[in-house]
Parts: sequence; structure tokens; C-alpha cells
Amino acid sequence: MKRIATIFLSNAILAAGLMLTACNSSTDKDRKELANAEEEALEKAAEANEMVPQETDSSDMADVKKDLEKASQKLSEKQDKYLASLREKEGKLNDRLKTIGEKLSSADGNAKKRLTEKQDKLIKERDQLQANILEIQSPMTDQQLETVQKEINVLIAVIDKELSVD
Repeated sequence: MKRIATIFLSNAILAAGLMLTACNSSTDKDRKELANAEEEALEKAAEANEMVPQETDSSDMADVKKDLEKASQKLSEKQDKYLASLREKEGKLNDRLKTIGEKLSSADGNAKKRLTEKQDKLIKERDQLQANILEIQSPMTDQQLETVQKEINVLIAVIDKELSVD
């Protein structure tokens, strides 16, 4: 019986670890996709910066504008996806905190101490996650560099102006 309980417990711990890893990898994957989209958008913006001052025909300018708009849209989608994954993770953390809070009310002694430590750890993780969410949602200040999105929008406006002149 003891052996069966030990095997069951070790499998449960292993399954919980795999689930936790899967949750974290989803957020990491979304973060990497966002970084790739930002890098791609920067490349498109740099390409457009090179073409705009030169004498180029309107079809090339229109193609560059389309590329910039696509990159901007893709970047927005990746930002939204990353934000959604962070919010999903926050919801899971809140659910775990609620469960631990319920267990804490009936726990005593060492179990209460262990649950309190786990609760504190989860609260810190949730607070960090909420800070990341706020950072993503908050607008850039004047002291910070322009975002890729802003740079692309400026380039699109310049291209529109160039196309309207032709």
C-alpha cells in the first residue's frame, strides 16, 4: 500500500510539474513571437526609411506601405496574444491562490506554514505578472524611445504624403 501511495504521489507531482511547465512555455512562446514580430517590423521600417528619401516610383512606395501595414497589424496581433496569455496565467494564479486560501482556513501547524509560504510565493508571482501586464498596456512616456508601432505609423503617413504628391 505504501509503495502504491508513493508511486501515485510521484506521478501526481510529475504531472503537476509538466502542467506548470506547459503553462509557462505558452507565455514564453508568445513572448518570443512578439519579439520576432517587433524585429520584423523594425526591418520593414528600416527598409522604408531607406526608400522614402529616394526618388522611387509610386508602385514601390505603395508596396512598402502595404508591407508596413502588414507588419503593424501582425505586431498588434502578437501583442494582443501575449497580453491574453499573461491574463490567462494571471487567472490561473488567482484560482490557485483561492484554493490555497481555502486550504489555509482549515490547516494547522506545519501545513499552515507550508501553505502560507506557497501563498506568498504565488502572490509575488502574480504581482510581477500584473506589473508586466500594466507595462504592456501603458503608453510610452516622452523619455522613452518611440515604439516600433509608432515608427511604422509615422512612415505610413510619410508614404501617404509622398503618394498624394505624385
